[in-house]
Amino acid sequence: MSEDLKHSIEYINNKIHNKHGFSVPSNYFNELETKISNTISEINIPEQNNFDIPTDYFSSLEDQILTKVKKESTTTTKVISLKDRLKKYIPKVAAAAIILFTSIYFILTRFDDSNISAEEVQAWFDNGYDTTSTYELAMLLDNNDLIEEEISLNLNNDDLDEYFNTIDNSSLIDELQ
Repeated sequence: MSEDLKHSIEYINNKIHNKHGFSVPSNYFNELETKISNTISEINIPEQNNFDIPTDYFSSLEDQILTKVKKESTTTTKVISLKDRLKKYIPKVAAAAIILFTSIYFILTRFDDSNISAEEVQAWFDNGYDTTSTYELAMLLDNNDLIEEEISLNLNNDDLDEYFNTIDNSSLIDELQ
């Protein structure tokens, strides 16, 4: 069957001289775009002139433009003065400046703790105004802050004995380990 098909295709090719069934003129596709654009432009461009220019239009055009410009320049336009606008914003700017400068002043002038006495600090802690623990205070103090001359402990042996008797011995052993 394939031989029959081969012979029939050869027969058809011999009859049509090895050409396919369609024929196109030479350079058809090269010239197609220009032909289409020319046809479209001929359709869109009208054959008659639809624009009419009045007589002496260009000779009187300059005079017409100058008269319109003179009319526009003589009409008064509303001018908004800068002074009126500034009057609206001056109070707002002054208030913002006052707030800014006072906040900068309070930020830059820091708390000076040199004029606070030790008695005031001790009274502060004794009255219970501060909730820091002794451990937190010890972390804040340096060794230089703890000079022997400043620490005055007036303890006698009786006070120490009484203190050790009130403390649970097991907690002391735990702390030593």
